[in-house]
Amino acid sequence: TIGQRMISSPSGKTWFQVAALEPQRFLALRASYDVRGRPFDPAGPRPYAYSDSVWCFLLKETPDHRTRLMVSGYAAARPKLLQAALNVLFWEPSHWIMQTRQFANLKRRAERRPTGSQPPEAGLGNAYPPVRLPA
Repeated sequence: TIGQRMISSPSGKTWFQVAALEPQRFLALRASYDVRGRPFDPAGPRPYAYSDSVWCFLLKETPDHRTRLMVSGYAAARPKLLQAALNVLFWEPSHWIMQTRQFANLKRRAERRPTGSQPPEAGLGNAYPPVRLPA
C-alpha cells in the first residue's frame, strides 16, 4: 500500500517507502535521507545535504504474451559536486552489479518450470542466452 515501508538494510534503519502502486503492473519506491542517513519528509523542506531517490518498476506485456520488466530511477541530491562524485564512483557501479544479479535471479525464477511439468514446445523456452555475472 502507499506509504508502506520496505526495509533496505539489515539494521532496519533505512527503507524505501511505497510512493505509487498499481498492483501487478507498477511500483515506485522512494528513499529520502539526509547526508547522515536520517530520513526526512520529502513534502517538507529539504536538508542542506540530502539524497532523494525514486526507483520504479513496470511490468509490460509484449505482443508475444510475455512480460517485460522495465526499471528506471531518478535521484536528486545536494551538494551537487558530492552527488556527481558519488554517482561515478559508487552509485552507478553498485547499481549495475545489484540490478544485473537481481535480473538474473528474477529471470531464473520466472523461467523455472514447476516440478513435474512438461518441457516447453519446440521453438519456445529460453529465448535469452545465459547471463554471466562478474565474480
